[in-house]
Amino acid sequence: LESTVQVAHIELDTARFKLTEEASTMTKLKNELDELAAERANIRMDSRAIERQLSEEVLRHQQTQQDREQLRADLVSLQTVQGQCDDLQRKVSDLNVELNGLRSSAARDSADLGAARSQV
Repeated sequence: LESTVQVAHIELDTARFKLTEEASTMTKLKNELDELAAERANIRMDSRAIERQLSEEVLRHQQTQQDREQLRADLVSLQTVQGQCDDLQRKVSDLNVELNGLRSSAARDSADLGAARSQV
């Protein structure tokens, strides 16, 4: 009977030891699981930050494209206005030539008028 009790105590101690080892293993696994969960949460946060940065970059790119398109449209408008200015400059030049001709003609007419008065 005493040897049976000793065997039972040994088996009980062995079972306690195994349970302690299993509890230790379970604790280690739980800690690893917690670490993995924390890493996963960090990866999610990093992923969201990257998504935000990409979204901002896409918006900047779209704004740059819109700015380029607006600049192209402005350039076309400026070229049109420049063409109109060139046309007006030619008209002003033509009008100056005509005005100078009229001045010369008026000077001749005035000289002729002065000569005609002196004959009268």
